[in-house]
Amino acid sequence: MKKLAVIFLIFLTVGTTVNGQENPIAEFDLYGCWILERNEDGSRPRKLIYKRCEDSNPKLTIKSSEISLLAYNESEEQMLHPYICPVTYTEKGTWEYDVKNGLIIMYRNKKVIKELKEKHPEEFAKFGSPKRLVSNKFRIVKLSKSRLEVEKLSTTKPMN
Repeated sequence: MKKLAVIFLIFLTVGTTVNGQENPIAEFDLYGCWILERNEDGSRPRKLIYKRCEDSNPKLTIKSSEISLLAYNESEEQMLHPYICPVTYTEKGTWEYDVKNGLIIMYRNKKVIKELKEKHPEEFAKFGSPKRLVSNKFRIVKLSKSRLEVEKLSTTKPMN
């Protein structure tokens, strides 16, 4: 009878451990530098694969695709310069993580909104005079230690 109880406890422990792997992804798990990698065969995947910057393969990384999700909802996004083609720069912004829906939403900094309002007031009005603009929006498909698989969502909607 004792052997049966021990076997039952082992199965119970294994069962709860397996179910424990379905824990939701915490915001802290997303902190750090991520860079987009292309497939080794060169095909364009439906899901994007970001790797931790320190674990990425430089031969597979895509230029100007580095994002950093930092504490206090701050973010940095590497971007191509709009007028000088090979030049990249880092734009600071903010981000938030919707745990319930598994969404990462990155916003452009307030300087971009100010420029849009001053230089293109008609476009600013078309967007409904937003307080912030979405720069990237991802739905998390899978997260492992150094690999973040996401589905990129539309980013055309401003946020008030």
